[in-house]
Amino acid sequence: MQPRRSFDRVLASLIVAALLVACSTDTPVGSPGPSGERLPTPAGTAIPTPFGGTAILDIARERIKHVVIVMQENRSFDSYFGTYPGADGIPRQKTTVVHEGVDVERIVHLPAANVHAAFFLPTHAPVVGNIGALVAQKGQHHLVDAAAIVLRAVPDARFVILGEGELRPALEEQIKRKHLERHVFLAGFRPDVLELLKGVDLFALSSLQEGLCTSLVDAMAASKASVATRVGGVPEVVADGETGLLVPPRDHEALAEGIIALLKDSAQRTRMGEAGLTRARKLFTVEHMVDGTMAVYERLLGVKGR
Repeated sequence: MQPRRSFDRVLASLIVAALLVACSTDTPVGSPGPSGERLPTPAGTAIPTPFGGTAILDIARERIKHVVIVMQENRSFDSYFGTYPGADGIPRQKTTVVHEGVDVERIVHLPAANVHAAFFLPTHAPVVGNIGALVAQKGQHHLVDAAAIVLRAVPDARFVILGEGELRPALEEQIKRKHLERHVFLAGFRPDVLELLKGVDLFALSSLQEGLCTSLVDAMAASKASVATRVGGVPEVVADGETGLLVPPRDHEALAEGIIALLKDSAQRTRMGEAGLTRARKLFTVEHMVDGTMAVYERLLGVKGR
């Protein structure tokens, strides 16, 4: 019987990484981890495991046969596992990178929302979109600072930030203090976020920390150029100068410079958007993720490929 090849999100979208752990020793079902949590882990099976739990760190040194990680950046396990006492990290030879994927073709075929009508924006105003929780690691305060600079060069520009979170009051105060109420909009959670993404002119990512960042992949699938901070797995998604521009984190001036450059060059935005869609189809589809994960299973289990 052919293994099931289509299923929703084999890898969980985690803040740092999505891990699939193949245990190579006899771990009794329901055996407790060092913090008392129970591990329903049949011996020799591969299981999705939340990253950062002490149980996974405990078994990592002795029991893991292989780890599937969603980005090359995670090969530097010292920066993650090494932050916990007693963690020795995972040897490179025990890891395989399988990028997380999205349903690219679904996004391609979604209709673009009329962003200008949705937020009562001037008809011809260029719109910069951002998607992310309003939390410190997403760095939207840097995006607001960048917006103030962008408006000196592109006075009609508008910024729509899609997401909700604890920093909304602080961001609202910052927007008011900089007199940006007519130009920067905190749109909150929206069920039509992908349609709205397809309706913007440019995608901007201001994050200070990221995993692979599927919002960037979504933007590529929507044929949008991006200006993004060079953090985490972002450089594996954005081909700098080809599908978008990469800038240093915590640098609102560099972020603004990149946004201005692309807002003023519609032809370049179009070329980058088209290149982004091609890249998404090649590297970041659900099918690519599933096939890559299945290949690891087959190799570890000695199963002949399909």
